[in-house]
Amino acid sequence: MKYVVAFDISNGKKRKAAAKACAKWGFRVQRSVFEIFMDSSKVEDFSEQLLGIINPDHDTVRLYPLDSDNDQNIVIIGTGKPVRKLSYAII
Repeated sequence: MKYVVAFDISNGKKRKAAAKACAKWGFRVQRSVFEIFMDSSKVEDFSEQLLGIINPDHDTVRLYPLDSDNDQNIVIIGTGKPVRKLSYAII
């Protein structure tokens, strides 16, 4: 399943670390927004990794699941291309 991950992190170092962690899992589509393909079983691992980076008293990370119907109806205004899951592995 595809997830849209958006974050608001006040500390610059933590924000950079969160972005780096998200980039390992998926694709950056905006400054603080990523699209990530992962099974529901991996959401907890991903969430725990980010929880170890952010300050939960001041920061927020949101994961929005997109089913295939919603994914097909994404509207992009301006620059950018849809993020599609690869049907093959790049080695």
